[in-house]
Amino acid sequence: MNVQVLFLGPARDFAHADSASLTLGEGATVAQARDVLAEGYPGLRAAMPTIRFAVNETFVEDAAALTEGDELALIPPVSGG
Repeated sequence: MNVQVLFLGPARDFAHADSASLTLGEGATVAQARDVLAEGYPGLRAAMPTIRFAVNETFVEDAAALTEGDELALIPPVSGG
């Protein structure tokens, strides 16, 4: 199955991309997508423990299942003052 990946904020800089298409096996979870992304985008590896994921604009946990055509957004922590 294919999911569309959006790299937001600093994740865009780490991945050197705005978006990507990710091919995963049927029944894949966010955790599996996280592993594939860390392998394919080495710049993201160090940031992965702090990145949150959203599927179709809803925050999800790593155990969430993905389906064909989902939009998976990587959302790094934000700080400000």
